[in-house]
This record gives sequence, structure tokens and C-alpha cells, in this order.
Amino acid sequence: MAFLISSQTMARTTEYSPEEYLKNYALSTCIAQGYQSKEVKNDAAAAASGYLEFGDYSIEAHTAVVELGKTFLDKKYGSQSGEPMTLAKCIDFVHSDELATLIRRYKGQPDN
Repeated sequence: MAFLISSQTMARTTEYSPEEYLKNYALSTCIAQGYQSKEVKNDAAAAASGYLEFGDYSIEAHTAVVELGKTFLDKKYGSQSGEPMTLAKCIDFVHSDELATLIRRYKGQPDN
């Protein structure tokens, strides 16, 4: 039990800005939506829940992030191996101008 408590405490020692929490949420939700593996989906969804809890952005902003992430997952990436390049899509999403614009638009806006 002590290990569980200390590991949870350690997980919270990294502090992020509100914008970074939202970007981490974006990556986590993209991965959760993009993969079929139950283990990956569950882990990514759990991470997303934590970033939602600790972040300062509105539920509306988080919903907009999920919807924008879907557009990146729908993109067709070519690969020599024939793999769908899901992780590359999610990384590109996190570094995209579209996500940066969304983050700026919702900054400081409370939930309605």
C-alpha cells in the first residue's frame, strides 16, 4: 500500500502549465482513439483523465481538442511498411498550428 501511495505522489511531482496539460490531454486522447489495443486505449484514457483533472481549460476546450484529434487520425499517411502511422499522426497533432490556435482561443475562458 505504501508503494502505491508513493508512486501516485511521484506521478504528480511534474507540474505543467495549463497549455501543456491540454497538449498532454490531446496526445493521450489521440492515442486512445487511434489504437485498438485495450491496454493502450485504457492507459491513454487514464492519462487523459488525469490531464483533464489537473488542467485549467474548460470542458468545451477539451471537447474541441478531441474533435480536432479525430481529424488528424483521419488523415492518410503513406508508409513503406503499410502501417497506419497512428503515433505519427498524434505527434503531428500535438505540434500542429491547429492545436496551438485552439489552445489560444480557449485560454482563460471558463466553462459555460
